[in-house]
Amino acid sequence: RRAIGDQERSPPWIRTIRGRGVRYAGPLVDPPRERHATDPVPLLARDAALAQLHRAAANAAAGRGSAVFVVAPAGLGKTRLLRAFLDELSGFRTIEARAEPELQDSPIALWSEVLQAWSGDPTGIADDTPLGEVHRRVHELIRSGDATSPIVLALEDLHWAHPASLSALASALPRLAKAGVLIVGSFRPDGQDVSASRLAGLVLQPG
Repeated sequence: RRAIGDQERSPPWIRTIRGRGVRYAGPLVDPPRERHATDPVPLLARDAALAQLHRAAANAAAGRGSAVFVVAPAGLGKTRLLRAFLDELSGFRTIEARAEPELQDSPIALWSEVLQAWSGDPTGIADDTPLGEVHRRVHELIRSGDATSPIVLALEDLHWAHPASLSALASALPRLAKAGVLIVGSFRPDGQDVSASRLAGLVLQPG
């Protein structure tokens, strides 16, 4: 009782049961939960990744664009990392789009969302738009970013994107070096048709 400061408590936490010994009657506290591999990693563990994203953004603001891809299994904080980065960002126009599993059969669903946000055209682009025209408009978007109006294009869940959308993205990457555009994407390492070799750029693996 002395060890837990129970001598002055009323009612006491430790009670004597005649003929049986003592019984603990205080509050129960759950033991600390063991961290599992699938638990989100605290943002403190991702300071280096955030720093690299901000360096890439600074280069884009100076007209030296690039692409950064955040790669991690489901549930390990890809969205949390990108959200922290975008929330800290200033001086950029940000365009956000997400590839959705229910739209993975649509060749240009991802870019329709992007181009709609960029141009202000509520209709986006039609599914039957020729791929060459999609590439042309994506390249036009890249050219529009410069040191006076830099752009961050955030593309999440690229593992759900149609191969045609990934082809349009891959075609834009070589044009970034002389543009004020930073492309930040995320995908799972087991994503079909998505790989660091196909989408050449700096690959971050948080946690």
